[in-house]
Amino acid sequence: MRHNGSIIIEKVQYGDAGMYTCQAENVNDKVTAKATFKVMVAPACTHVPRDQTVIIGDTTIFRRTGRGDPKPIITWLTEFPNAPARDVRAAEIYERALENVRQFAQSGC
Repeated sequence: MRHNGSIIIEKVQYGDAGMYTCQAENVNDKVTAKATFKVMVAPACTHVPRDQTVIIGDTTIFRRTGRGDPKPIITWLTEFPNAPARDVRAAEIYERALENVRQFAQSGC
């Protein structure tokens, strides 16, 4: 704590987040004030996708997960040789793969 009552948190870590309470007291009274301290964490990949080669009609899944605070939004960008890049959301990819698995299971193979 500094001489004026301030605190300095150097080299902030995720565990430093929380509710901080300042208390001032003298012979006349005691008062408190609270403040929430949030620590944000830059996004990081926890599972990097690998190159894959599959046969037409097969199903494949590219997994990629991320961590961070706030939780990152995962976006997939695809590039086709004869088409412009398009944005494909991870949830859409998952739903497409799940539907392919359902169709495969219903086909009795």
